[in-house]
Amino acid sequence: MQPLAPRSLRHTFPVDDAKLRRRKWSRALGSPVSWAPFLPLVGAWVFLGLPGWAFGIGTLALVGGLAWYWRSRMRALEDELVKELVEESNAKQDRLLEEKAQYFRSKGAIHFADCLRETLRWKQRIEGALQQELGGGPGAAPLGRVADLERLVDEIAFGIYDQVDRLDEMELALQRTSYPISESERLSIEESRKAIVSQIGHAVKSLESTWNRLGEILRPVGTGNQHGVEAEHAGLASAISQLEEEKKLAERVRERMESEWQAAFSHDPIAVGDAGSGQVESAGRRSAEPPHSS
Repeated sequence: MQPLAPRSLRHTFPVDDAKLRRRKWSRALGSPVSWAPFLPLVGAWVFLGLPGWAFGIGTLALVGGLAWYWRSRMRALEDELVKELVEESNAKQDRLLEEKAQYFRSKGAIHFADCLRETLRWKQRIEGALQQELGGGPGAAPLGRVADLERLVDEIAFGIYDQVDRLDEMELALQRTSYPISESERLSIEESRKAIVSQIGHAVKSLESTWNRLGEILRPVGTGNQHGVEAEHAGLASAISQLEEEKKLAERVRERMESEWQAAFSHDPIAVGDAGSGQVESAGRRSAEPPHSS
């Protein structure tokens, strides 16, 4: 069995503040904007005999101008670097999931490999859309909401990652021949295995449904910027529950507005994901093998 995924790679948010500060200083100091203006001044002082007092005044003026420039641009720079760090983190996570899928495929556990690849497919779709939201601009979802949703997606993806490992351990236990397994132990393993398979199927369907209704979750109709994802609890089951609460809340808001305004939302993008909720409800009853890629 492969080692567990490093804890530092399991969550993209919160972004590492120390890493963000280092990259901010590196970007600012390495930018031509920070050093190019000094070249003519130094050249005049060295080659043209510019007086020291003039050189000093010119240096102070440039430093003041650069300080003003970077202060005015710091927010945009931070947003740019956060997006960059998020993309790097997501790429590392995706490699871990792909490597795990390849590991299971190499040992012939195709159903496990397909489950991980389907998880990766939905994760990449959702996080790709969330990265676009990090670009800001008119209509972009608040950073806090994007960060909370990304954290829940990470929780589910790596919850599946861990649970597939548990299934693999159980299958190895059932195939063990070095000493006998009692019937009660075998039944216990089988029951646990069915429960985990059901949970994994539920988790993958939750990711699919989240993708189908992502716009509704990020910007529930009528809730403005006050709505946030509650993400205080750890664990795969909790993360699934929180994603479903997001969808339910947005649906309740939509129903209330239809009742109050007598509005027709049949052409609203919300309708696109309606089929997904039924899939999520039925997924919890599945006791077959983990889902295969379509």
